[in-house]
Amino acid sequence: MATRRKIGSIFVDMVLGNAQFDKDVNKFQRKLKRFGRDMERTGKSLTKGFTLPVAAIGVAAVKTATNFETAFAGVRKTVNATEAQFKQLEKGIIKLSLTIPKSTEELSKFAEIGGTLNIQPENLLKFTETIARLSDSLDGISPEDAARKLGQFANITGMAQSDIDRLGSAITELGNNLATNEGPIVEMSQRIAGIGTVAGMSEAEIVGIAGAMAALGEEAEAGGTAMQKTIKALLTASETGKKLEEFAGVLQMTGQEFKDAFKADSTEVLIQFVERLKAIKEEGGSVVGTLNSLGLKTERLQTALLKAVASQDGLRNAVQLSKEAWAANIALLEESNKKYQTFGAQIQILWNSLKAFLKIIGDDLMPFLKTMTAWLLKATKALMEMNPETRRAGLAFAAVVAAIGPLVTIGGIFIATVASPMLLWAGAITVALGGVAAAWVKWGDDISAIVSLLAKDFMDTLNAVKEEPGLIAEMFVEMGKDIVEAVKKMVLGVKDWMVNKFDSLVVQPVRKALRKLQASLKACGTRLQETLTCQIWSKISFSSLADLTEGWFSQQILQPTK
Repeated sequence: MATRRKIGSIFVDMVLGNAQFDKDVNKFQRKLKRFGRDMERTGKSLTKGFTLPVAAIGVAAVKTATNFETAFAGVRKTVNATEAQFKQLEKGIIKLSLTIPKSTEELSKFAEIGGTLNIQPENLLKFTETIARLSDSLDGISPEDAARKLGQFANITGMAQSDIDRLGSAITELGNNLATNEGPIVEMSQRIAGIGTVAGMSEAEIVGIAGAMAALGEEAEAGGTAMQKTIKALLTASETGKKLEEFAGVLQMTGQEFKDAFKADSTEVLIQFVERLKAIKEEGGSVVGTLNSLGLKTERLQTALLKAVASQDGLRNAVQLSKEAWAANIALLEESNKKYQTFGAQIQILWNSLKAFLKIIGDDLMPFLKTMTAWLLKATKALMEMNPETRRAGLAFAAVVAAIGPLVTIGGIFIATVASPMLLWAGAITVALGGVAAAWVKWGDDISAIVSLLAKDFMDTLNAVKEEPGLIAEMFVEMGKDIVEAVKKMVLGVKDWMVNKFDSLVVQPVRKALRKLQASLKACGTRLQETLTCQIWSKISFSSLADLTEGWFSQQILQPTK
């Protein structure tokens, strides 16, 4: 009975020691988990509040800079300019986007079209601004088409490129005051530009005539053709004398007076010709018969002229409006500025301002990205030119490297689930043996003798450890060997009985304690020993004993009870 009491005392000491150990470990584990949760929340907050926005700004900045660079590449392709002039154009386009609700990509497209039409660098920004301001009033024609037609108009008429804004003002004024809009006027102007220029008409007069024809509802093709033929017939009569007397008669002039009048002001002669046709109609004469006598017999031409005759001072009024708007040069600016005061336009300008800021950031990032891209291209080229043997060797090496990740993962799982508990197998075994001893002391002296011998060896070892702390590791390993042998003998003798008769009372509690200890060790990690207050335990290395006991103990006790 003395032996049993001693074993009970050992069991109590061990259980109490383990309780303090669990308390320290759990306390540290709770603090560690709390610290981890705090770090996780802080990390998520930083990620959401700082990292992701900064990354998004970086991506947006690079995209904005890239889009502008791509769009401006078209300008570089079509415009013959120095690098300094290109820099000025870049700045000018960005500056325009801060006052006009058009993106830099749209503005660059207008400038590119201007380049194809030989608009000179010093006039390109004015051309771009004019098209941008005019584009919101166009109907039936895209801004790009309008840019091309106005550029062609300037080239055909020989208009000074610096007057492009005046051209825009004349078109806008006509669109605001006639029964048409800017789109048809642009198309009609481009169609009659050639014959009008040959006849000596000014740009403003040509645009005025185009506006009058567009206001009659004539399509650009039909109306343009009719007016071309009419002006050509007047020009031919003046220069060659063909039908000279007939035309002069309609205008109630002599042949020479007609020639002199046409040479001095061809537009006025055209207006007077239309007005005389109207007078003929009012006097009861035949307009169609008059046109036939002049050789203007086509149905399309006569239809267009009859519409002009029916209008109330349409042609003269349109030409006068165009000339005044050309001289004042404010119609386009005033009209567009009214539209740019709307909320939608202001939002677009605000967005353009943000994009201008992002472009600055993107421009700072682009050199680094271009350098990195160039390096990657060189690396890719080198890989493509690599000889087959070297490439295959590289692939083999890459396969080995690729396998490292899964192997490390598997190793980590092994360490987390198996290796961590091995750090304190001695403690775990001692606790388990204490529990087994307390239970088995009721069932026989043989078991008691085994446990007593085990306890005596363990206590002797502890006493020796206290005297020589520096030899702890070596002594504990030797003690471990004895423990392993004793445990083997004990377990093999009662294994079947434990599994079949006493599994729920002994084995399962032991396994539960071991699993609890394993979970605690996962959280504590390398800081585990700091929670232990016993000087002797803190000096012990458990790895050797664990190597001796882990595989056998798990195989003989834990596995059979799963």
